[in-house]
This record gives sequence, structure tokens and C-alpha cells, in this order.
Amino acid sequence: MILRTTIFPLLQSQQLIGSSGAISFNLLGVNVNVATKDVIGGLLQDWFGNWMTINNIGWQPGPHAQSWPDFILSDGSHLEFKAFDGTASPNFDLANFDAFTRSLLTEPERLDTDHLVFEYELFVGGIVR
Repeated sequence: MILRTTIFPLLQSQQLIGSSGAISFNLLGVNVNVATKDVIGGLLQDWFGNWMTINNIGWQPGPHAQSWPDFILSDGSHLEFKAFDGTASPNFDLANFDAFTRSLLTEPERLDTDHLVFEYELFVGGIVR
């Protein structure tokens, strides 16, 4: 419920859609603008957790990294965070659909999980959406 009553309206009021961000990495004084898509989903997920904290939205990470759920919100609801490149097709979790359906036998609550999907477009040193 927090997703619909708090998170969506707040993201909209802060004009997330159309905003851009810079992505770079620095090690030993060598700065690199990120130009590869394989790290973007994790970076956006980390950003979103920090964004919720800054905006006083209670949450905690799921019990295991890289497994369901990504976030547990303060009302106990589960939130999965997905991100995809808008210039390609969103193919997250399609390869794991069989595993997902089998997991419902032991974790039927997964059907009640909310999903927040971020579409982005990568350019050298940043993203936009």
C-alpha cells in the first residue's frame, strides 16, 4: 500500500520522469564514466533505498541479496525493484519464470508483491528517464 499511497506520488511530485543522473566510478584518482548497462540495475536499486530513507519511508532490505524481496516496507509489504534499458526490451525475470512459478508452492505470498519498474536510457556518464 505504501507504494501507491506514498512512493508513487512522491516520485511524481519530485519529477523523476525526465530527470537525468550521472554515473561515474573513481579508484586511485582515476575517474571513469560508466558506459555499460550491467551495473545500472544495482545502482538504481541502491539509489532507491537511499531515496526512501531520505524521504522518511521506512524499509529494510530483503533477507538475502539477489533474492526476493528486494525491499520490505514499514507496513510489511514486499517490493521488487526492476530496471531496464528503454532502448531494449524489458527481459528481467523471464528466464527465471519457471523457477518463479515453482517457488509459489512454498512462498505463495510472492503473488502479493508490489513491483516498481524503472525504465532508463544510458548515455556515456549517465542515465535519463
